[in-house]
Amino acid sequence: MPSLEEVVAKHNTGHIFWLSPHLLGMTPEAFDSFARQIWAAGGGEGFETLDFRKESQSGDDLYALLQCKRA
Repeated sequence: MPSLEEVVAKHNTGHIFWLSPHLLGMTPEAFDSFARQIWAAGGGEGFETLDFRKESQSGDDLYALLQCKRA
């Protein structure tokens, strides 16, 4: 699975893309924790966050997708 840095690096400046647990090789629970941190920070090195989607898993609303924009 590609790292976050590899995913970000393959996009041109201004490109909008989605991050998912499958793309990063994470469990839904691990991605939820990761996405909460990235969302709270407003992005990471080389990208900003724009939107998110949650899914209900066993009564918990977990982050399932995180929309980002290459800076």
